[in-house]
Amino acid sequence: MAAILKVFVLTLVSVLFFAANSLLNRMAIEFALIDPYSFAVVRVLSAVIGLFCIIKLSRGSIFPIQGNTKSGLALAGYIIAFSIAYQHLNSGVGALILFAVVQLTMITASILVSREIKSTELIGAILALVGFCYFLTPSSNFNAPFSIMAMMFSGACWALYSLWGQSIATPVAHTMGNFIRCMPVIIFVCLLNYKSIDFTIAGFLLAVLSGLVCSGVGYSIWYFVLNHINTVQAATVQLLVPIFAALLGWMLLDEYLSAKFYVSTFLVGSGVVVISYSKYTLLKK
Repeated sequence: MAAILKVFVLTLVSVLFFAANSLLNRMAIEFALIDPYSFAVVRVLSAVIGLFCIIKLSRGSIFPIQGNTKSGLALAGYIIAFSIAYQHLNSGVGALILFAVVQLTMITASILVSREIKSTELIGAILALVGFCYFLTPSSNFNAPFSIMAMMFSGACWALYSLWGQSIATPVAHTMGNFIRCMPVIIFVCLLNYKSIDFTIAGFLLAVLSGLVCSGVGYSIWYFVLNHINTVQAATVQLLVPIFAALLGWMLLDEYLSAKFYVSTFLVGSGVVVISYSKYTLLKK
């Protein structure tokens, strides 16, 4: 029971960090406190510094640097597209698109590697995907197609990052190594868009908070969680993020949430409950 509780709590914490990332990014971009490219750079640098301090205090040396190039590239694609997409999407909508694509990608990958999917997992995944598809039907918020496509690309990158992070024995070290590897790509993209660079102290601090806490610590916790849940469960549990992100956006940014969003969220949440039940019964055996 203690193991179940630990995994549950850490999963919830990582989900909250993901939701906070959406809120911080959206807040910084919406109020023109910082441009999306500078936000991405500061976010990554802050994550590396924070993780460096954690590793130095815990084991004394960061060498050898862990992680891998493919995960670093996936992380770079996720972070850049994520920041760009939030120029025209609110917190909840962006998170819903992001993690629905994550779920679809991860479940597809699970099927391709011929993993047996339990009936409860399949039902939960279908419920969540129905909710997402309903949200994307005509009359939804399609006034920003580029931002929607950017967020979908970001979701695909994050799915790959999560898939490649399964069975990692040293999550903090691997997370730092992946951030270090993604840094040159993000700085290069920022330099290509140097005319757009514009930031305030407030925007800089929001990016630091996003990188230092929500990304650095949050992703390390997520890598730990990935060792204790399977691909389908990991994909669907992340669909809780839009619910938290939407609530935070509504409370702190006064963002409007349509009836369609509530219906979609209910379906997505129902899918997560079914998946969670599947995980609980598995751990009891």
